[in-house]
Amino acid sequence: MLILKRPRLVLGHLVAPWILAALAACGGGGGGGGDADTDGSRAAPAAEAADDRETAQAAVIAPALDGLVGTVTPTADAHLVGMWTPVVDWPLLGIHANVLPNGRILTYGANEENPRTRKAVTFDEWDTRIGLTPAAHREVASPTELDSFCSASVMGPDGLLLIVGGNTFWKTAQYDPDRSLLIARASQMQQPRWYGTLVKLPDNRVVVVGGNNGGITPPAYGVTPEIFSAAEGWRPLTGASSEEAFGATEKRFWYPRAYLAPNGLIVGVSNDLLWQLDPQGEGRLTVLGPAGHRLGVAGTSVMYRPGKVLLIAGGETDFDREPATRKATVLDIAGDLPVSSPTAELNFARNYPNSLMLPDGRVLVTGGTTRGNGVGTAVMPAEMWDPDTGQWATWAPAAAARLYHSTSLLLPNGAVLNTGGGSPGPVFAKTAQVFFPPYFFKKRWDGEVVWADRPAIKRVDPYFRQGEDGSLRLSDSRRIASVALISAGAVTHGHSTDLRYVPVPFSQSMNRVQLHLGELGETLLPPGHYQLHVVDEEGVPSSAAIVEVRGGSANVAYQGWASQSSTSGFRDAGAAIDGSWSAYSATSSSNVDPSWQLDFGSGRPIAGISLFNRLGECRDTDDCRSRLRDITVSVLDEAGNPVWTSGLLNAENLLQSPDRLHVDLTLLNGTAVVGHGVRVQRQSDPDLSGSGGQGGESEANVLALAEVEVEEGPVNLALRKPARQSHTAAGGVASRAVDGRFNATWRDGPLTFTGEAFQPWWEVDLGAVHPLRRVRLWNRIDCCSELLADFDVLVSDTPFGSGSLEEERARPGVGVYHVDTLKGERALEVALSEAQTGRYVRIWLNRQSTLSLAEVEVIGR
Repeated sequence: MLILKRPRLVLGHLVAPWILAALAACGGGGGGGGDADTDGSRAAPAAEAADDRETAQAAVIAPALDGLVGTVTPTADAHLVGMWTPVVDWPLLGIHANVLPNGRILTYGANEENPRTRKAVTFDEWDTRIGLTPAAHREVASPTELDSFCSASVMGPDGLLLIVGGNTFWKTAQYDPDRSLLIARASQMQQPRWYGTLVKLPDNRVVVVGGNNGGITPPAYGVTPEIFSAAEGWRPLTGASSEEAFGATEKRFWYPRAYLAPNGLIVGVSNDLLWQLDPQGEGRLTVLGPAGHRLGVAGTSVMYRPGKVLLIAGGETDFDREPATRKATVLDIAGDLPVSSPTAELNFARNYPNSLMLPDGRVLVTGGTTRGNGVGTAVMPAEMWDPDTGQWATWAPAAAARLYHSTSLLLPNGAVLNTGGGSPGPVFAKTAQVFFPPYFFKKRWDGEVVWADRPAIKRVDPYFRQGEDGSLRLSDSRRIASVALISAGAVTHGHSTDLRYVPVPFSQSMNRVQLHLGELGETLLPPGHYQLHVVDEEGVPSSAAIVEVRGGSANVAYQGWASQSSTSGFRDAGAAIDGSWSAYSATSSSNVDPSWQLDFGSGRPIAGISLFNRLGECRDTDDCRSRLRDITVSVLDEAGNPVWTSGLLNAENLLQSPDRLHVDLTLLNGTAVVGHGVRVQRQSDPDLSGSGGQGGESEANVLALAEVEVEEGPVNLALRKPARQSHTAAGGVASRAVDGRFNATWRDGPLTFTGEAFQPWWEVDLGAVHPLRRVRLWNRIDCCSELLADFDVLVSDTPFGSGSLEEERARPGVGVYHVDTLKGERALEVALSEAQTGRYVRIWLNRQSTLSLAEVEVIGR
């Protein structure tokens, strides 16, 4: 399966030129002016609309328009308490809200109020450049059966939004922002994750904690955390299981508030219980006791500084019945053990509020109710907490109640989206408002409140490598007071996945700002997508550049040898595996259908391949980045023949010169592909459509690559291999357990089924003897899940005979692994001995019963 990626650098949205011209006459504006490297006077804001092609640091950047800033008249106190736009209709109930790498806003939740029929199978993309109008929205229907209502999400290193659990509580999906497409992954979780929470690690893996099966009888809870990477799929952290932290008691399964701490551990609060999770190896969870704050299921939290978490309000555990609290608590997780201490109470008690970080480092809280989930007790004013003073201030009131299932999201332009609320509840709020904090405004000498003149980021690297410094350029030379990276919002149920505000050390020379990111460790600034904001000395923030901090990659491309079909000048093939985006490989313009190749010299389990486009400036053209088009990627065998080939990537440059193309070989079947090398080939462009020129030479034939990254993963040796079983009933043939479909119920799709028999068995032939690591068994979850119990997993280099279970168990060379029960789990990992080899794997019940399997994976070493 291929994924076309275009995680483009998105600069903060500037005011439309016609608005700027009007505002300039009255002292308003959306950003500074010219690009002179002097402290001269600022140019007119309208100059910001001009394209800028000058830089070797980044892709071509043209400031985008902003359909929000400057479109309403400031109120007389907007500079003190901010102001809200009027309430507008929203296409759906926005229970989930995400900032995408392309700057658009994704919301999803429900279109119907009836709890029995509501489903999150429709997504909405909002283009803020167009404003709060119906034309700004694009509806995206899910092509899958996944229902992401009450799921959790986070942006992945492949530029895709990972969506985990929800109403289809075992399953995992990814949303592709560039193709506006929801994709179902083969890899599934082993425990139900309705109301689960995600945390991203420094090595790009993702941990899920908490969740349950949505109230289905019998109830099941996600008491064992699981860890995910695109290459390896999901794996349970069996050493970290905890009924106390993630079970039914006090509803601690309900969206635990969890964060990556500076020491590399995960620290979380489940209702009122504080815990610490070591995600390494099989995991280890330590329950630390009371958190010093009862969030209940209704509180919110945010990491307002590295290692400092603010726990906010809440209190209700019995839904829609209990009063809220005004309490706020600082949880210091920077040391070996977390320490909680009270801070000033909020001005309003709040159940089900939302909290977020503002670009100036202050915390904003909106919405909620003082008791239960009632509209009559809704809290309308916003509140701001200042970490420097520890005090709260009341800001302007919203016009619409935002209750349970509402969301609040920091937009790239520094404003705040409020939407959703209801289902269940007394409202079904398919509406939205945008809040402009006070920093958007200033009071002039004549007493008139106008839109403030804002700093603007003109150019910046689209990627920052973990541990290395970066830089940006401003549109003028005003003095900057602070720079911050705020993780791109991924909000639901009052919690944004691992939301953190990271102050960035910096130095400034005129309009150039050096970002001393090397001073920030990988746990203070984990890899991911961030909004980069600068704030000037008057406290006015810029719009954001959405950038990606890259690190923790398991890239093995540098271990191979690179070659290409031709070379242009000094742009040799090795530049694409040197770990630097500043250099790039390039083929000759006379080379038709050019190619680039990576050879490992031995078989490698290849799971993912990323191609990064050149970032440098172009001579005499704006189109040299269009070279990364009409691409195919192949995995090669020892003789150089393809064993796997992608479809055509970025055909006719439909993605408009992407920064990256990503190929995920594990997406549909959950397995890597063994290969000795990788070939990247560009199909020449004889009609020159979409290809530019450089120095009078056509770009039609050139293949240029800044970097190629290759990631390895496990290989499922059983996939689509010959399978048989002792009996077959109801059409449940043996091959259904090796089809890569992971169906959980008979209704969802084919499962194996022997019917009742004495000691029935199922078997797969791997085709050759392999060193084996583990066998993963996937159980069905409908009528017959309890039947998969008291069985043996037998592994043999040679075929099994016609003997009984007892006779085959005793045969020399047969590995025997007994399983008593799956204990209600969706799947079971059977670890094999270090020396275990095998070609034949048999699952054999010890009794009179029925054998039915969803999927069997056999993982090699």
